[in-house]
Amino acid sequence: MSAIRILLGALLVGVVCSAQAGRIDDTRERAKEMEARCEAERTEKLKPIQEAKVRECIAEGRKADWCQRYFRDYGWGRARGGTRAENLFYDLPVCEEAFRLRKQIQP
Repeated sequence: MSAIRILLGALLVGVVCSAQAGRIDDTRERAKEMEARCEAERTEKLKPIQEAKVRECIAEGRKADWCQRYFRDYGWGRARGGTRAENLFYDLPVCEEAFRLRKQIQP
């Protein structure tokens, strides 16, 4: 009787682990989808700001190609001239959801 209990216990553990792995895979896929949506929404919001920055830069007398290169990553938080730029629009609901999902699979 105890051998049957051990086998049933092992089977139950296997089923639970398999279900948990399936949930993690689903969460990982949802996180990827939300991250892509976050990037798309951030791009949509950042583009007009970047364009305005380029116009201001050109109005200050700099060359257009220089201004476009300088501001192409504005708002993405990438290094510019040895300093970190601002990370903008990570407070969008879709971005916060992506972060929450990513945190669930990578605590």
